Amino acid sequence: MNKPLIYVEWRDYDKAADALIQSVRARVVPFVLSTFRSFAETGLEMVEERTPLTRPGRTNIRSLWKLDEFSVTPEVQSFVIRNLYKDTGKTNVILWFEEGTLPHDIPVGKFGFLHFTTYEGDEVYTKKTVKHPGTKAHHMVSLTRKALDAALMSYAEQTAKKVEQMIREI
Repeated sequence: MNKPLIYVEWRDYDKAADALIQSVRARVVPFVLSTFRSFAETGLEMVEERTPLTRPGRTNIRSLWKLDEFSVTPEVQSFVIRNLYKDTGKTNVILWFEEGTLPHDIPVGKFGFLHFTTYEGDEVYTKKTVKHPGTKAHHMVSLTRKALDAALMSYAEQTAKKVEQMIREI
């Protein structure tokens, strides 16, 4: 007498596994991408807060930080935080605020004098020479980078726990 046999076909298992993978992917990938975007937006807020306000009448470089998003594939996103301030080529204002400057003379322009306002914006000066006292280093980019690096592992662990919970619910 033949023993009864039970066949377990790999194809059946493979179909069931594919269905599970697709279900997990449909819920988990959008969640991970949105939480990663939130992490990048936190970095944007940090660098904005660390960027000094400029005096009235000047370009507000704090408001020019932007978050750019690009993707290699729909599931691989990258974010870049950058400042849109347009330097003239002779200046690098973002670098000056990041690293600071030493006291220095500001040369007169083509009109033979310099024209500027106070930080309060209430007084206008015209001078032939200006001794700039230097610019304080704010380290807004490097401090934000360090803060994001320090928070990344904790963020990834929290996201992984939420993903595990989502998978259990499927």
